[in-house]
Amino acid sequence: MQALKKLYDGLFEVIRWIIIVCTGVMCIVVFVNVVTRYIFGGGLMFCDELSRFLFIIISMLGSVVCAKTNEHMHLSLVVDMLPKRVGLIIDIVSKCIIIFLCSILIYGGYVHAIDNWSVLTAVMRIPFGLIYMIIPVCALLMAIQYAILLVRELGNVFKKGEVLSAAEIAGHVKSEADEILDKMEEGENK
Repeated sequence: MQALKKLYDGLFEVIRWIIIVCTGVMCIVVFVNVVTRYIFGGGLMFCDELSRFLFIIISMLGSVVCAKTNEHMHLSLVVDMLPKRVGLIIDIVSKCIIIFLCSILIYGGYVHAIDNWSVLTAVMRIPFGLIYMIIPVCALLMAIQYAILLVRELGNVFKKGEVLSAAEIAGHVKSEADEILDKMEEGENK
């Protein structure tokens, strides 16, 4: 298990360095393109294409890193107002939905990459399929990460005995919603 964790952490270290290198290269390419446009009146043809592809790679790999640290954007305003156990159930359901959506990205991204493998980019002549392959690869890594987070969360829930029935969840949500509506009505009456 320790070797697997070491491999897993090593993979994310590699991803982190790929993001750093791609960001540096993208900054240099964009800077060179701006300078050549200013001095020569026209930029280098490959700069726009390369910077676009690097941005895609950075964005997708950044999503994987955010999944590992559980820092993807989420609206916690409503969940924070609910009882802790209800918030845990909502968090578990949201992770299941994310895993499902990642599976759609894996399949759709793979099909799209294969369909476009023979289509070459305009300037650099790279197969679009190669660039599109970042989508299913990163979606797979995100799905694995969210599955790990889900298993950890379920383990914590069952250890603490914080599992609620559907009726209890509905009751808590209804009572919390009633409280919020009452507060809003009090504010309007003032």
